[in-house]
Amino acid sequence: MFYNRIRDFALLVIILVFTYEASVAQGQIQGLETKLESALGNEKAQVLNQLAKLYLRKDAIQSIQYAEEALKLSIENKYSNGESNAHINLGNAHDLLNDHNKALNSFKKALAIFSQTNNRNAQAYTSNQIGLEYKHLKKYSSAGTFCKKALKIYESLGDKDGVAHVQSNLGDIYHKEGRFDQAIAMYKKTLSIDRGKGNHQGVVATLSRIGSAYSNLGNYGNAEKNLEEAMSIAKKNNLSSQYNSAKNNLAIVMRNKEEYSDSKTQYEKDQEVESQQYLEEVKEKSIKIQQQASNFLDQIAGLTEAKQLIELKARIQQDDYNIRLLAKEHGAAQQENKIQLLNAENNLNQAELDKKMAEAKNIEIIIYAGAGALLLVILLVILIYSRYKAKQRANIDLAKQNDEITKQKNEIFKQKSEIEENRDQLAKQNQQISDSIDYAKRIQTAVLPSFDKVASLLPDSMILFKPKAKVSGDFYWVKDYGDSILFAAVDCTGHGVPGAFMSIIGNNILNQIVTQYESLTPSAILKLLSQEVIRRLQTKTKSQTENDGDNQNNKAEWEVKDGMDIALCSFNKTTLELTYAGAHNPLYMIRDGELSEWKGEKLFLGGTKPDDTFTDHKIQLQKGDVVYLFSDGFPDQRGGPEDKKFYYGPFQDLLMQIHQKPMEDQRITLDKTITDWIGTGEQIDDMIIFGVRV
Repeated sequence: MFYNRIRDFALLVIILVFTYEASVAQGQIQGLETKLESALGNEKAQVLNQLAKLYLRKDAIQSIQYAEEALKLSIENKYSNGESNAHINLGNAHDLLNDHNKALNSFKKALAIFSQTNNRNAQAYTSNQIGLEYKHLKKYSSAGTFCKKALKIYESLGDKDGVAHVQSNLGDIYHKEGRFDQAIAMYKKTLSIDRGKGNHQGVVATLSRIGSAYSNLGNYGNAEKNLEEAMSIAKKNNLSSQYNSAKNNLAIVMRNKEEYSDSKTQYEKDQEVESQQYLEEVKEKSIKIQQQASNFLDQIAGLTEAKQLIELKARIQQDDYNIRLLAKEHGAAQQENKIQLLNAENNLNQAELDKKMAEAKNIEIIIYAGAGALLLVILLVILIYSRYKAKQRANIDLAKQNDEITKQKNEIFKQKSEIEENRDQLAKQNQQISDSIDYAKRIQTAVLPSFDKVASLLPDSMILFKPKAKVSGDFYWVKDYGDSILFAAVDCTGHGVPGAFMSIIGNNILNQIVTQYESLTPSAILKLLSQEVIRRLQTKTKSQTENDGDNQNNKAEWEVKDGMDIALCSFNKTTLELTYAGAHNPLYMIRDGELSEWKGEKLFLGGTKPDDTFTDHKIQLQKGDVVYLFSDGFPDQRGGPEDKKFYYGPFQDLLMQIHQKPMEDQRITLDKTITDWIGTGEQIDDMIIFGVRV
């Protein structure tokens, strides 16, 4: 739909150029092209640059050709002003063609020249353009550098418009980089200038940008505040397109506000608490293990007693040997006392040995138990530590995933910002196209004769003029022509802007014919009209004629898709004689309750051969006769309960029912009937019905 509207807008431009082909715009281009033939040196370079600038929006390729020729000539003549202007024209043309690398190169060459000539204003403009080209190439650092240079120059020149424009561009660059705080600060500077100048459109656009930046920061309160203010100002100043854009942005903010939170998720908080608990648990167990190890070492110190036990046992064995030796060397009687003493000592030593052995056995049990407990503690520590490391690795993986999600979210925010920017641009272009079509409607209304003019020439008449769109391919035409009144109903190819283009062609040609010639019959007028349509639309060009063979000049060569059907009448006010000639469109006349029909030629104006002729039908009218001219839009309209055409039969019956009513009442009845017939459907073609009562 959007590209169809762009196409319509282009056709609208063609209409305006054709309508005012002798006016300033077209005359300027033609004048420059004529001047180019005789211009020399620097003057020729200037003319070439002017043509490049005029062709920029019309034909970017042609603009580049003119600019390159101007550049070559300026370099040869060492004409720096012409060279710099040529580079600017090349940069703008390549930018329109989305060739941003070539555009950047051209702007940089222009900036070098402006720097040499110390043209400060041009330096600021060109630096800003270079920044925008870098932005298109997503080289935001370089874009910011050149825009800042432009800003500094505009500030030194006191150019507030330039300052506001560059600040807005810098804000957009920061926005795309994700530096939303800096973008907001720059937008607020632009906002201050726009408010001071009373630039409502600029204020609304900047508030919307600020709202978007706050939304990307997650500051939904300030986002809502700025977008609501933008909507209020847009509504107060009838800026419907910007109002809808701000409204859509506010809806997005409200949705994001429900789905997003700046705080950590509960899962992240639980992970941190659990990790801290593991660290405290490991620390506590480590202290216990150290205490147990210390106790265990203290117990191991008791092993020195075992050595003492062995030494004690050796002493007991030695004492036993000494007793037997004494018994052998001395007599039992003599040594009895010694033996008794030694036995007593031996008993004491044996008791002490038994006691020490029991204690050593207990120590051994304690050692084995302690070693087993220590091993279990070590295994438990290893298990706890491995679980902690596993969770730590899991947390690291989750952190990486969160970082990736954050990056993706930031990228989505950037893409959303670009989408919003493109949407705003489309809305602006749609508004421009709509305004242009409205202007085309005013032009077509101005070109056609007013209803008051028609009433002054044909007092008892009516016109039902019902375009399908704002502008129409059907049109009516009335002219005072000597003793007669010429009037016609014309149906041009297409509807909307293309149809309006053809209607202006037809209206202009009819006016031209009756101005140049006197006393022409309707058939003669139609023949001249057809020939002129063929000439202007170049139905068969000279080159085609030269390439045709001897047997190739047939009817198919003259068939085109652009032209018109027409019913044309000449009414003599004195004799009441009416002469009718037509191409496809018939004439109805109702007299004494009977409807008569005169049919036109089955020829298509603009699609006929130049030598095709038309027939005049002379009708002697009487007082009270009613004549109707019309296009096929009314009878061909689909509608009703079965969604079928209205058809010519019911249309004739309707005219018979209403022909005796006042002409204005007839128009109202026809309009209401076809509106009810369409119902909830769509009008498929332009409509015109021209009624005249004698």
